[in-house]
Amino acid sequence: MGVFKYFKGHLGAVIAVICLMCIQVVADLNIPRCTSDIVNVGIQQYGIESGVSPVLTEETYRAIYQKFEDSQDQVIFGEFYELCEGESTPYYSRSAILPEAEQSDTMVRVKEMILAYEAQLYEQKYGLEASSAEDTGLRDARVASFIREEYEKLGMDVSQIQITYLLQRGGVMLGLTLLSLGLAVAIAAIASRTAAKIARDVRERVFESVLGFSRRNIQEFSTASLITRCTNDITQIQSVIVMLMRVVVLAPIMAIGAGIMVAMTAPNMFWIVGVAVAAILLVVISLLCLTMPRFKLMQQLIDRVNLVAREELTGVNVIRAFGRESHEQARFDKANEDLTANMLFVNHAMASMAPAIMLIMNGTGMAIIWFGAFEITAGIVRVGDLMAFMNYAMLFCMSFMMLTMIAIMLPRAQVSSERIEEVLATKSDIQDAENARTAPELGWQGSVQFTDVSLRFPAAEGDVLHDISFSAYPGQVTAIVGSTGSGKSTLLRMIGRIYDATQGTVYIDGHSIKEYAQSDLHKHIGYVPQTSVLFSGTIRSNIAYSDPNMPDEQVKHAAQVAQALEFIEQKPNGFDAEISQGGLNVSGGQRQRLAIARAVASQPVIYLLDDAMSALDGATDAAVRSALRKETQGATIFMVTQRIASALDADQILVLDEGKLVGCGTHSELMNSCETYREIAQSQLSAEELKSIEQTLRGGDAS
Repeated sequence: MGVFKYFKGHLGAVIAVICLMCIQVVADLNIPRCTSDIVNVGIQQYGIESGVSPVLTEETYRAIYQKFEDSQDQVIFGEFYELCEGESTPYYSRSAILPEAEQSDTMVRVKEMILAYEAQLYEQKYGLEASSAEDTGLRDARVASFIREEYEKLGMDVSQIQITYLLQRGGVMLGLTLLSLGLAVAIAAIASRTAAKIARDVRERVFESVLGFSRRNIQEFSTASLITRCTNDITQIQSVIVMLMRVVVLAPIMAIGAGIMVAMTAPNMFWIVGVAVAAILLVVISLLCLTMPRFKLMQQLIDRVNLVAREELTGVNVIRAFGRESHEQARFDKANEDLTANMLFVNHAMASMAPAIMLIMNGTGMAIIWFGAFEITAGIVRVGDLMAFMNYAMLFCMSFMMLTMIAIMLPRAQVSSERIEEVLATKSDIQDAENARTAPELGWQGSVQFTDVSLRFPAAEGDVLHDISFSAYPGQVTAIVGSTGSGKSTLLRMIGRIYDATQGTVYIDGHSIKEYAQSDLHKHIGYVPQTSVLFSGTIRSNIAYSDPNMPDEQVKHAAQVAQALEFIEQKPNGFDAEISQGGLNVSGGQRQRLAIARAVASQPVIYLLDDAMSALDGATDAAVRSALRKETQGATIFMVTQRIASALDADQILVLDEGKLVGCGTHSELMNSCETYREIAQSQLSAEELKSIEQTLRGGDAS
């Protein structure tokens, strides 16, 4: 079973739980025996345990002594009891001073003599012959009655003997109960702690695995499904591990121990327990067959609810803008109702098990009392033994019920385990080479070269990028323009190795990008994604994301370059102002400037700005680009933009159309040589603006 593999590395805790449970089972199985002793001995035998009376009256001694014709028996009996002159007790047992070997044999024979004498008295008193069918316990009860009469004749306080015995056995029973309670608490603590550690480790492994996923891997699972697997699925496994450690180990040990005690206490009624166990198994297996498919469907429905909720919360502004609240409410209601219906079915089915099991257990108790009454009447079973038998029978049945309950819980945990293993077994498409290069080995300059690079996504019919070739060098700004869907962002992501080329090679500083360790590569790249992402925390923690110990001066300088210092200082707490999840408490333009500041603060040699200034007004856009030019004079900058105005001062402009590089050069060169670029420029700028730009650029060249 997949769930059991998580115990690897926690065998010490499992062994400790098994040892503690063995002690607990011994304690639990001795509690019914104490109950039996209290009833049989403490109440019915007046606290007098079966055995040989330690004292005899002279009358009894003479009667027993003269009863036996065998002189050898008289010798044994005479040697066992000795006259105690001058004391209130005429004859006392010498068993304590006999050698151990002789003591055992002598006491057995003396007990037989007393039983024979007592049987004669019983027949004389009641006119009945003592039944040979009586068990040892009933014969001991008669011996105890005989001993009690001897005590009373000698003036001994029988009530005090009874109270002393009841207190002693009651104390043992209380001690066993407290011991069992303490062990149960210790087992629960170990099981809970172990399960929490396992859940922590699995959650950490899953999260590390997901962090290493490529974009395609994440799309394969979906974000909502990954969240469910990291939370709900691992919680399911944690709950089942606690149950496994507390129930699966306990149930078999308890079943074996209780089964042995049932057979020893009243073997003639063992069939009642067998019928009860069969009925419990029938109920549980029926419910298992009924609910198993629903358990497997449960996690998928939870995924669906998470997906719909995440979409609606993320796009709440769009939903309101288009007045689609009722439609989205209906979508969520449908997903929620499907999950609710499935959970109600499972819960109703499981809820029906409790009364069914209680009916079986109560029926078993009634059967034990009914048939046990006949056993008591026949002198085969005593009242205390019947009570102990009932307790053992309940423990035996409960053990099987616990095992079947865990059998119901395991399938759902198994589904969760398979879903988690699916994530852990998925390897990222992007892997480091065995001998990956590091910065100390090479040093970083930041030159980038694409040589006949093509990219095709898995299962796609065609390439996303076709035969892309260009070069970019430190100190240059490379702008990437093109229509929507032309592959601009995809090309940029290949530099950060979010995607790997299916054909051709991407080089950095003359070496294939695949030769570098990803961790080292990413340290030297400052990436600002198309959708600016901020993390919950403060403005400072977001800008200093690459190094939490970054000096304040460096943080402030990065904010100044990104033209973010002004709005930061206007906030009451300045750089310590709180940022909510996703940066929803700042505007889109402020998010973009903070994202740019984060990239600048890491001081990379390559900047990847994916439409990073789309939310900025023209003046702020120009100010940010100017500041970046000064700050990053030795760095290589790639800038995806939709606005031709933002690309005018770039050292080179790459023009993409349907994944192909259709133009590469400056604005002036592309206006003359690239039809696609010219169409984009004319769609965004008027003829007068284009003419003015040409004149400005020529003037700049002339100067």
